[in-house]
Amino acid sequence: MREDRPYTAADASKRLGSRARNATELASRLKREGKLFTVRDGTIEKYPRFQFDAHGRPLPQIAQVLTHFKGKLEGWEIALWFHSNNGWLPNQARPVDVLRRQPEAIILAANHEVAGAEF
Repeated sequence: MREDRPYTAADASKRLGSRARNATELASRLKREGKLFTVRDGTIEKYPRFQFDAHGRPLPQIAQVLTHFKGKLEGWEIALWFHSNNGWLPNQARPVDVLRRQPEAIILAANHEVAGAEF
């Protein structure tokens, strides 16, 4: 995750274009809506940067992946899934490496990850 340098909620909200008085609200709301996820760094929730497009918007495929993982994986488990080689992807790529080029493959891999899995 060091290569990703995750955002704090305030930084993520700013990147998303928020000018609200509460600097963390926009990112926090998007997390509650299942459009972004966080990892805990000590006592601070951070937003991995790979979830955002070049304009700072959440990638829509993140929300779709999170739908599959809801109630099954969270936080660091999700981050690890994105940063680990995946047998459901061509050449066992890491989801984070093909996230923008093959969003459909990422969503399918997330579905396979939890299909029939017992947690």
